[in-house]
Amino acid sequence: MGAFGDILRSRREELGYTLEQVEEETKIRKYYLKALEDENFAVLPARVYAIGFVRRYARFLSLNEDEAVQWFKEMVMPKEYEIEDDTEGEEKSPRLKTPAIKWQNVLAAVVFLILAIWLGTLVVGYFSHHIKENRSTPPTTSVDERTPSTGTKKTGSGMGTSQVKPAPGKEEENSKNVAGTQAGEKAGSDTKEQSTPSSGGVQLPEKEVTVKLRATDRSWVSIYVNGERAFSGIMNPNEETQVQGYKVTLTIGNAGGILVTVDGKELGYLGKSREVVRDKVFTSGS
Repeated sequence: MGAFGDILRSRREELGYTLEQVEEETKIRKYYLKALEDENFAVLPARVYAIGFVRRYARFLSLNEDEAVQWFKEMVMPKEYEIEDDTEGEEKSPRLKTPAIKWQNVLAAVVFLILAIWLGTLVVGYFSHHIKENRSTPPTTSVDERTPSTGTKKTGSGMGTSQVKPAPGKEEENSKNVAGTQAGEKAGSDTKEQSTPSSGGVQLPEKEVTVKLRATDRSWVSIYVNGERAFSGIMNPNEETQVQGYKVTLTIGNAGGILVTVDGKELGYLGKSREVVRDKVFTSGS
């Protein structure tokens, strides 16, 4: 068994799956799964189906699908290309008619896409115009809501109202008390506004961290910088990669095969050979 099959088998065992469980989840027969892990490619079906199996199996194991397919092609495809190159004459002539059918399909797809875009533009324009009209219509206010209180007191059911007046000596004193109360409330609200800190958003560290990886053994590596994927794939021996950001998150499939250096300080290996290290976070000063 070579490196290709070893990575598939090791990754499956690390995730704790049996071939029967993988067969149930991926709908790939156990017979073909074992053939991929044993690199017994001769028993696989046609090339298109075999590539589909590799891509689906790699996706299930959270490996890089494109790299797995490319690796598979490098091991298998040269033999098939040699067989195709040896065939000449009448076997190649039927293939000349295929592009005409494909161009018809492409043309139909382009026409369908143009119609879809046109219809989508009409729908979006209609709803945008409708929303703008709704926003431009001012809300109506009832007469009752705009009528201020008259300060009247009911004296009896159906008997009218009489206005309550303060005593002559109290009128000036009451007006001063009201003015003082309003001034105090305004001063208190100003103080509260000044003392309230700005909510703002979540602040990232001011300084970025630099993380450098160097492979000493073949390993699958995933790198996220500031929450976005920066790299996902297989690193071969002597390959290096370096990223920089406020937050760097590493996942290494073979921790004993990747040397890690943070801000110029070599941390060495994050684990043993074939050990999986998940979601290791590095920030400035960590």
